[in-house]
Amino acid sequence: MPVTNAKEVNELMTLLGSAPLKRYGQNFLIDQKIIEDIIQAFQPQKKDNILEIGPGLGALTTHLVGSGAQVIAVEIDRKLSAFLQSNLKINGNLVVINQNILQTKLSAFPSPLRIISNLPYNITTLVIEKIIKESINVKDFLFMVQKEVIARLNAKVGTAEYGPLAIMLNLLTEGKSIMNIPREAFYPQPNVTSTIYYLSFTHLYDDYEVLGIFRLVKSMFLSRRKTIYNNLAIYLKNKNEAENTLNALGVLLNTRPEQLSPEVYLDLYRSLNSKK
Repeated sequence: MPVTNAKEVNELMTLLGSAPLKRYGQNFLIDQKIIEDIIQAFQPQKKDNILEIGPGLGALTTHLVGSGAQVIAVEIDRKLSAFLQSNLKINGNLVVINQNILQTKLSAFPSPLRIISNLPYNITTLVIEKIIKESINVKDFLFMVQKEVIARLNAKVGTAEYGPLAIMLNLLTEGKSIMNIPREAFYPQPNVTSTIYYLSFTHLYDDYEVLGIFRLVKSMFLSRRKTIYNNLAIYLKNKNEAENTLNALGVLLNTRPEQLSPEVYLDLYRSLNSKK
């Protein structure tokens, strides 16, 4: 049975000899209407291969397994992993892995892979970056994240929030916000409002290109105060090559990293790669 209030979460965690752990970012969903809305937005199908990151007490897992899909749940908490194994594996279409998702290879899972997660706030950026870098077999990704992070995912060229995440997601995905979730929908309550966000991967580039583009883009933003020329010269360890490359692309040498569009970064990567 899914837990539906704080009292039930505490009782269950006590039975497991545990408590919600801040180091794992454990804020459990307890609002059943919102849980149903999330599942409705994700639309799990029997033919799907689904990865759930951080299933916790199984609020979403129960519905995913009930859809008939093949579900892989990666849970870092040993006690919660054992709980899910005991209580939700009866249908035979759930595999529970007790592991840190950051140490898990997405390529080990069936493709195409659909991913869903109530992302722990303390590793949000790391998980999104991981999925970007290993996105070759990922179909889509629906996740809960603090509302403020969405500004970075959707950031426009020239804004303070614009950076590697916005650039890569623009190149690789089509994204949209689904709904906001009040803090009261969780226990313990986080200090922020959450947003459900959905990414559909377009797969316009192979995994080699994705890794190369991401490596280049992150390097260009290591020092936002420096010009694109200075950052590129450091990246290439060659000032002349940096100047010639930017001139060929029509990019002014005093341009700041946040002033270049995703398409220009793609052109920059391909220009550099064509010389190898």
